[in-house]
Amino acid sequence: MQEVAMSLFRPGSARAARLLVIAAALSIAGCAGTTVHEVASRPPTLSSLPPRSIGVVIEDESLPPEKPSRRARQAADLRTVSAALSERIPKLLASHRLAVVPAGQPPDLILRCRILALRSGSKALRVFVGYGAGKTVLQVGVTLADPAARDAPLLDFATHSTTGSMPGGGYGIPALVGEGLKALQKDGLAVEVDQTLQAIDSRVGAYFLSQGWPYPTLPQLGEP
Repeated sequence: MQEVAMSLFRPGSARAARLLVIAAALSIAGCAGTTVHEVASRPPTLSSLPPRSIGVVIEDESLPPEKPSRRARQAADLRTVSAALSERIPKLLASHRLAVVPAGQPPDLILRCRILALRSGSKALRVFVGYGAGKTVLQVGVTLADPAARDAPLLDFATHSTTGSMPGGGYGIPALVGEGLKALQKDGLAVEVDQTLQAIDSRVGAYFLSQGWPYPTLPQLGEP
């Protein structure tokens, strides 16, 4: 068994190179994670009826980079993240049988997402260096509010998602191809957006259920 294991990683073998590529990709994926901070909630003070409609607001509150050379990159990242959140959050809420109303129409609730910080980083540095070099960051402040009430939001929290804080696994990798390339394509802001959406869905769903409000999930295509 030991001889077989050693043969898989024998220097110069194509299989060894491919396994190292996959390991590097998986090490980067394993460094991704989203945490939720400053969770505050309170019951509604006006109507206790379950909400049927919701408005979505996406805002930018991120600070520009100190280095002017990085500002164009951040502006491009901001457009990407804003577009993704603007498209996917309404779809997410609609999947829970909430009517997402356009701006200008009065909703029962308003979900406001403020982009506080973002950085796409460098995939090459995440792979070959790690330890925070080139890491991706996405931080979003989220509030759920009753537009008819003038007091504090019903729900208030912030998500912090990052990729690339652990050691890189790419030392000595000759090429990023095949399975490794496919895995690495999941790295970066796309992963942070996915995880941020999951965190928002989890927190909003938990709040709805705590108030006795329905938060069902529509069946996916092909499900009964």
